[in-house]
Amino acid sequence: MEMAAMFGRKLVRAARETDPMALDLTAERMEAVHNAADTLLAKSGDTLGQRRTVTRLDAETRLALCMWIMDLGLAGKLAARAVRGPIQVCG
Repeated sequence: MEMAAMFGRKLVRAARETDPMALDLTAERMEAVHNAADTLLAKSGDTLGQRRTVTRLDAETRLALCMWIMDLGLAGKLAARAVRGPIQVCG
């Protein structure tokens, strides 16, 4: 399914423009993103089911999932950050 059809053009544009560090990520949110990604995969070929899965997510989780799918390399980084917590700069 095309990203815009699944998430909406506005969210896809926001996902492209959002700095991953600006996301409010917790271990629970990343678990929700992972579970939603698993559900989307299980519903492969069921575009209506995939769309329903996405629309049931809260806005921040939906954005993180969209970013995750658009850049699978980012997925591991987001998950690691959620587990470790925000990066703190000393100096």
